[in-house]
Amino acid sequence: GVNQSCDIALNIWQPPPRPPKQSWYQFAITELVPSLRACHASNWFEPTPDDEWSLMIASRGELLTIESDYSVLRSKSGMYGLGSGSPYALGALAVLLASSVGETSVKRAIEIASAFDIYTASQVSIITQPKGG
Repeated sequence: GVNQSCDIALNIWQPPPRPPKQSWYQFAITELVPSLRACHASNWFEPTPDDEWSLMIASRGELLTIESDYSVLRSKSGMYGLGSGSPYALGALAVLLASSVGETSVKRAIEIASAFDIYTASQVSIITQPKGG
């Protein structure tokens, strides 16, 4: 089911290269998602309306998510989260960023989320990708 989708994306899918001047969102809807959908199909994965999975993908310091219906979502706030604890973490992060900046706020937000959601691990790994890199 839903794990199969992510397993295919992480271990089999070869995303197409993004052209230097193409917007991330335009590339995602015209190239990236069709490529992912084709890879899923060629590996016998066809999502059902009951499937719920999301992929967070970064390119040149820009993030977006691809949802289980293959829709592409961007955040106006620039903050993203996946999983059952993401509403808690994003709420905590919004408050924390009002008074401080950076990785410390992100780590603290995830710690707060883990206090409210049993499926959120309190161990944090932060990967930073420079914008435009």
